[in-house]
Amino acid sequence: MKKTIILLTAAVFVAAFVLACCRPERFAERVSERVIEKALEKEGGGDVDINVGRDVKVPENMPKELVYPGAKVTSSLSVQKERKQVTNVSFETRSSVTRVTTYYKGLSSKGWESVLTVSGTEGAQLILKKGDMGAIITVAEADGGTAIGVVYGEGLDE
Repeated sequence: MKKTIILLTAAVFVAAFVLACCRPERFAERVSERVIEKALEKEGGGDVDINVGRDVKVPENMPKELVYPGAKVTSSLSVQKERKQVTNVSFETRSSVTRVTTYYKGLSSKGWESVLTVSGTEGAQLILKKGDMGAIITVAEADGGTAIGVVYGEGLDE
């Protein structure tokens, strides 16, 4: 079950990221979102919600400290199955990879435990935990700025 949710999340994240980067017209975005949602719901048996484009908002259930200050949301994806929800939110910012990575490393002061951090010259990945909540943060150079991917949900570390 956990592998199914992770695979579904990864597949939709890639599709959402591609749609967000290409900036298609809003109608095409909505049609693509719904087609992917229905296909994933049929395949995985869970509830899927995808949002891509200019008017994407931070999900209400997202821990505020996981939102990088000043970053713009480019897409969000939420998968719920068997009372467990995993959400993936993509952001873009003009801040450097180093600055963004430092911000997320600093969340230990807000109760987030660092489980793993892997850093390189062009990006980083951090795995954080706070109580039952887990988060996987991916930071990478993108088009003169920085792309941030945040996957979070209860039981991600199980």
